[in-house]
Amino acid sequence: MHKPCIYFEWDKFHLEAQNENVLSIFSFLGELGYEWAIIYDNFGNLLCTISTSDTQNLALLMKYTKISNCNIFYYDVLLFHSISDCEEYLRYKGV
Repeated sequence: MHKPCIYFEWDKFHLEAQNENVLSIFSFLGELGYEWAIIYDNFGNLLCTISTSDTQNLALLMKYTKISNCNIFYYDVLLFHSISDCEEYLRYKGV
């Protein structure tokens, strides 16, 4: 069974402009088996590894884009099916 990674740009302003819930993508993809995410800022800096079910901290990340003085407007998200796949990727990248 193939379990490809998913990489996407997570942008609060674009989602809200289309009346989308900014967290709904994580519950949707979580139901498809994507349990872990690596979050990068829009400059490519690694910020965190987080469970797709951790809606409290995901919401805090989105809130930060609104108040950020660091010009963080969106995040790049890399999703995995398991924490072991996520950890393997980070080891490969030397993180």
